[in-house]
Amino acid sequence: YMGKVSVSLDKMQQLKRMDFQYALFEMIMLLFDPDKAYQLTKWQYQVKQRWERDNKAFSVLLTYLLFIIALAYSILFGESIGDFFIFVIKTIAVEYLAIGYLFTYLLKKYILKHLLVSEDKDQYITKEYLFDLYSNSFFVYTSYTYVLQFFLAPILVKKNFFATMLSNLIFILASSLFFYSLFKGTKVFAWMKRGEYLLAPIIPVIAFGFIATIARLNICLLYTSDAADDLLCVDLGGRRIIKKK
Repeated sequence: YMGKVSVSLDKMQQLKRMDFQYALFEMIMLLFDPDKAYQLTKWQYQVKQRWERDNKAFSVLLTYLLFIIALAYSILFGESIGDFFIFVIKTIAVEYLAIGYLFTYLLKKYILKHLLVSEDKDQYITKEYLFDLYSNSFFVYTSYTYVLQFFLAPILVKKNFFATMLSNLIFILASSLFFYSLFKGTKVFAWMKRGEYLLAPIIPVIAFGFIATIARLNICLLYTSDAADDLLCVDLGGRRIIKKK
């Protein structure tokens, strides 16, 4: 029993040591000045000789944000408590953590195989820093999808071409910024070559958004079919593609 109490107290101390003010500043910079955000990463490496963050304040704030988003959508569309928790699990446990760690693993493999100038630098490509990059990019993506679409929801669920085009433009913008943020984060490594290859997925993203718009497919990331009223909704991994009947 005393051991469990000790663990709990240690976790509380870790939470107190987290620099939430700096993490919030990072988030603001990622949205409005990503170059400055990653310049801070370079300075951190020069001082502490480590690329990854030395605490989990950013991830904690991002998790809180995802929880608040789930709560806001549930209130807006009158969802049940069960639907609320399902959305929380899909967004935090699946999209952020599970997909994040898988993405980090694949990204490290790709960088080590194709983008390193010198193999003796592979020890600097840590999975912790790459997950930080994913967290940064996921935050940017979330801000332009879940957050922006929350305020535009009355427009985006309408059955007209403008709503479809606007929704798909948001999807293209958010997805492109995801990969751009990832690219900026890897540019801190001076021993990387062809880092611009990380921007390549933007091309199929734009193509998909253009085709979806022509086909009148509204790539709306609203998680609930109730939000779309009588629209035909197809679930894609916890999110919805809304198609006009």
